[in-house]
Amino acid sequence: MGPTHRSEMAFSKLLQASSKVLSIRPLPNVTNRALLRNFKTIVKKLGTHLVTRMRKSM
Repeated sequence: MGPTHRSEMAFSKLLQASSKVLSIRPLPNVTNRALLRNFKTIVKKLGTHLVTRMRKSM
């Protein structure tokens, strides 16, 4: 339970930090879209990683 919770906390912190970065820097639309697309992929990868870790610990 401990490690999973810790990684979830790290994940939410990462999400908060990156959303701050995205809101602070008003990038041109093209860059923004590309960044968001990459970010979505990263989030998906992290999410699946967290899910597999949670299943393993159960």
